[in-house]
Amino acid sequence: MRYDDDWVGKLSDTIAAGYRQGLAESTLIDAIDAERPFLSRHQGATADWMLGLLSGTDRRSLVQFADDQGVSKGYASKLRDQVAKSIFQRFKK
Repeated sequence: MRYDDDWVGKLSDTIAAGYRQGLAESTLIDAIDAERPFLSRHQGATADWMLGLLSGTDRRSLVQFADDQGVSKGYASKLRDQVAKSIFQRFKK
């Protein structure tokens, strides 16, 4: 992702951190809803967690989310990156 001030960052980091710069929340929700049928159960939960971070309704850390899902922190991180990549690809369409 590229921001107005020429800062470049990963979409997964932006979503996970809860920043809304450059992304309209409704557009992101629409993209996730469009992608949801193609996500696994864990990826769907990850997308919900990421949306919760954005909206401020979910304050769990990656470690807490991983524990809740019964997966390792490393796998939760991979899930976050997979979901972000899927959503990014949806934006490109």
